[in-house]
Amino acid sequence: MRLRLNDPSLVPELTAFLQRAGLTVGRDGDTLLVTVFRPLNAPRDEAADRLQILGEVRGWLTLHRGARVDCLPGS
Repeated sequence: MRLRLNDPSLVPELTAFLQRAGLTVGRDGDTLLVTVFRPLNAPRDEAADRLQILGEVRGWLTLHRGARVDCLPGS
């Protein structure tokens, strides 16, 4: 899932939060690329992965009033 914050200074904090939750986070410019780690042969469930990522982002947003995270199209 691709995410973009309204305040780029918060990117390191959101990145660390998501990584502590067990998610894999990469960067492409000002966009975060977030995935759920799965073993190589484990089936992917994109809907469940999306729900997990969004749940973590919602949790982070409760701690950062005024921050906004946009979900971007594409993987």
